[in-house]
Amino acid sequence: LFPEKLREAILADSVLGIARIASSVAAPLQAASTDGEAAEDMLRRCADFVRSNETRLEAIHKLDTQTFQMELRRDGIQQVWGLTWSRTAFAQKRRILEGIVAGTPAGMWNEEQIALGNR
Repeated sequence: LFPEKLREAILADSVLGIARIASSVAAPLQAASTDGEAAEDMLRRCADFVRSNETRLEAIHKLDTQTFQMELRRDGIQQVWGLTWSRTAFAQKRRILEGIVAGTPAGMWNEEQIALGNR
């Protein structure tokens, strides 16, 4: 079950387009290979990697998925907040922060956090 879910996730994720290419190989990579062997080998290696690094991957995922709440104020409606959103996520009605614009309310908050030693 786990390798199949991993396979679905890899093939569905646009970041890992190489897996999609490997799974659709039309010609054998080696004389004894079949079309799906290269993709299956890649999936096996991915599953082995995930299994052997689950704890580290979980810790990284927790860092990457932190949620922050902040209160920003601006001088007027002409001033931009300074939050740059991921376009792909935004189109899906999700808000994933891609960047902060320096000199804006968000930029000043970010600089303050860095000065305080917060990540």
